[in-house]
Amino acid sequence: MDETSYGKGHTYITVVVDHKRERVVRAHDGYGKEALDLFFRQPSAPGSPSAL
Repeated sequence: MDETSYGKGHTYITVVVDHKRERVVRAHDGYGKEALDLFFRQPSAPGSPSAL
């Protein structure tokens, strides 16, 4: 997981990556608990790990 800013005004994005498969699992606007909660509330896509 990485939280980084992009653009002017410190707009943040949270990215969850499966390093074994070298793929982005999820990406959400924002950062912190709220963005991470979105990851755990959404169902996993087919082929993605069910738990990190």
